[in-house]
Amino acid sequence: MSKVVIVGAGVAGLGLAKQLSSSLVEISGLEKDLRGGGRFEIGHQRVYTAEARDFMTDLLPDTAWSLVEEPPFALRKGEFGPLGDMEFSAPESFYLATPFWQPAATYHSIVEKLWSQVGESFRLRTQVASVDLANKSLLLVSGEKVAYDKLLWTSTLASLGKATGETPKGIAKKKPPVIETGGITLDLDTSASLFAQANTVVIPFRYKDHKLKGLGMQAPWSGTAGAHSYRFLVFLEDALLEDREELAKVVRAFKRELTRTFPDLEKAESRERIVFHPSLSGEIPVSVRSLEIYPDVVCVGSDLYTEEVSPDKQEFALRNLDLTLRNCLDFLDITAPQWQLKTQQPVLASTAPLEALQPE
Repeated sequence: MSKVVIVGAGVAGLGLAKQLSSSLVEISGLEKDLRGGGRFEIGHQRVYTAEARDFMTDLLPDTAWSLVEEPPFALRKGEFGPLGDMEFSAPESFYLATPFWQPAATYHSIVEKLWSQVGESFRLRTQVASVDLANKSLLLVSGEKVAYDKLLWTSTLASLGKATGETPKGIAKKKPPVIETGGITLDLDTSASLFAQANTVVIPFRYKDHKLKGLGMQAPWSGTAGAHSYRFLVFLEDALLEDREELAKVVRAFKRELTRTFPDLEKAESRERIVFHPSLSGEIPVSVRSLEIYPDVVCVGSDLYTEEVSPDKQEFALRNLDLTLRNCLDFLDITAPQWQLKTQQPVLASTAPLEALQPE
């Protein structure tokens, strides 16, 4: 029996655990946080490809997904209309593309369903300090050692390289520029509807000399029963990110703009959550020859891709959750059979073309 250790209990880790759960595979999962879900729930994900949607449907057949084809809108003089000639950064543009897939359930409930099926295989609050490739073991921050036969690393390639202390082989010599753009997400539950648009709405606002934008969307991430749920993203430059006092003032300025835009918000708001993100979106992946970065070690993070995922003609076409889930499919279709690991059910990568690409 192969002992497979999965590092990370995000949707990729939980999904792979479900697919590999069988009498022929011993699954052991490690998660550094207090609960599973990772960036899928608290972060900033959006599903643009049918392949990613199909992977999620294979995991949870009872969760429906709908295709959103409505264009994004911008607020001008109190009314939402076409974006016009507004300029956007690459990370902001990620949330302006169409079409995309939206789940009927919240991301929170999706995580809960997956956790109810495979969560008992994961240990929470368990962080990996280093990976000993020669002896096939993980050293935890607690000092404990965990042996593995096969290792599935669902975090980034960069974090895996740091944990092993070795530079991964087979990475393209030409590395793409690194984009690290941080900001905040503001989640709101309200008793009243703020806007009906299914795609992103752009709300410009000012803070001192800074011209900023809040990207608002009806949120599938979380929410309370019977409430209208929204998520607003604000991307910020380093000068504002690094000063927590300035960051707090930006949040207050944006909340004032929201109150002006939606006069009923103050009375209608029932829940608020603000999360600071050192990196929100825009990671440009590096090319690798195989997801098996080291012998018996696979990485499915969103900062790498293989030729199978993104050939030259579509270089860097996939991002974030789409790329992570496509990497999971690659592992199940290519590496798992080579490792002689059997999945619960056949998972075949879709041969359909990408239904949407992230604009550059």
